[in-house]
Amino acid sequence: IMVIFAVILTAVCLVAGLAGFSTSTKQNEEVLKNYLMETLHHRVELVQTSIAKPIAEMSEIKSNKNIQKALIDGRITETEQSDITHQLFLQSYSAFLIKDTHNRIIFQTGTLTTNPDTTFALNTVYKGELIWKDGFFLHLQTPIINNGKLIGLIIAEWPLDIINQAVLNKEFYICGKDTNGELLCVPKGERESFKGNFFLSDFSQEQLTAALSSDKRMLLQGDDSNRAYMMAVVEPLKSLNLTFLYKENTENLYHPMRNQLEIAVSILLVTIVLGFLLLSWQIAPILRKVVSSEKLALESSIHLSAIVDHAAEGIATVNDKFQIETFNENAAKTFGYSPAAVIGKNINELMAESSGLRNSQDVMNLLYADNENDIFKRNIEVLAKKKNGKTFPLEMSATSMNIDNKKKYVLIMRDISERKIAEEKLLESENRFRLAFDSA
Repeated sequence: IMVIFAVILTAVCLVAGLAGFSTSTKQNEEVLKNYLMETLHHRVELVQTSIAKPIAEMSEIKSNKNIQKALIDGRITETEQSDITHQLFLQSYSAFLIKDTHNRIIFQTGTLTTNPDTTFALNTVYKGELIWKDGFFLHLQTPIINNGKLIGLIIAEWPLDIINQAVLNKEFYICGKDTNGELLCVPKGERESFKGNFFLSDFSQEQLTAALSSDKRMLLQGDDSNRAYMMAVVEPLKSLNLTFLYKENTENLYHPMRNQLEIAVSILLVTIVLGFLLLSWQIAPILRKVVSSEKLALESSIHLSAIVDHAAEGIATVNDKFQIETFNENAAKTFGYSPAAVIGKNINELMAESSGLRNSQDVMNLLYADNENDIFKRNIEVLAKKKNGKTFPLEMSATSMNIDNKKKYVLIMRDISERKIAEEKLLESENRFRLAFDSA
């Protein structure tokens, strides 16, 4: 009993613990999802702001009259160069070029990025490109028009330091189509591109392609190559023709939860062991008494069964429907049946048809002196039938009892065939003696 109780208690606690862990996991996943979405949205806004500022600066520098004068004159004076340099100094260019219509460089400061690893075409008011080479740069080109005539071209680059700081966390990616129309995600490195191991091991190619091509924010979930569960959020920014991805390994989320679960399970097991020992100390004496009582009851039952089986009379018990439930050996010997053969039979089936007892209730009615509640019962003689069909006189008495609120009858039966023969012989002898006496 104690083992079963301990097993049940353990099972209940484990189920409750797992249910709580599952609920907590779902809640934490929801928290993580909201965190990813909120973080990604803030970074998207950061990218928008970082790109919008150079575009505004380009509009300012484009309107510089000295640039237009230098392009018209085909050369730049020291005064014009100084003015342009001063304006550029106040801004954050890393490279700035002015070319005339013959592709000659009129003015240059800094060096443009060559052979970038990745180039994304941007949807901006100027011809814009987001390029990656050890960091993000914004590359803009704009024509210079004078009186409706093209007179030159401005090419400028800005380092996007704020975005570069953001992508130092390698779980943040900027994705888009390069100049060849291939879908890529940067920064590169271990995670080469959309075709690299990083994405294919985390999410299916179809899943990621659908997300990066969508106009809506999407949530991605999947296992990486190390079987770690990953969660990612993808948010498109159609105004720049870019898509942003931010992902997180949920191991960072579940690790502390698993530690807490291990502690809780350890405490649970210690509690169960202590409870089991306490129950053993409290219940063991009671169990020993119960087992001892059951043993005595079993021994008493076996002893009583042995007495009944070896009794000189035939003894049977019947239920309230007068069906035989027990049949001792002497009763079986009297009727010629094995005990198993008569169990379940109606008691009336053992009575001879010539006895005049139509059913078992007639037998019961004869057994009671006045009514069923009489304490003292009387013996009756009936004509019974053996298994071989032979009839014989049977003396029978009965007593009733209630077991589990059910009526039971105990029948005591004796074969009185020999007594009947002796009585007949005695009667015959008495009749002969009376005739002899009367003749004398």
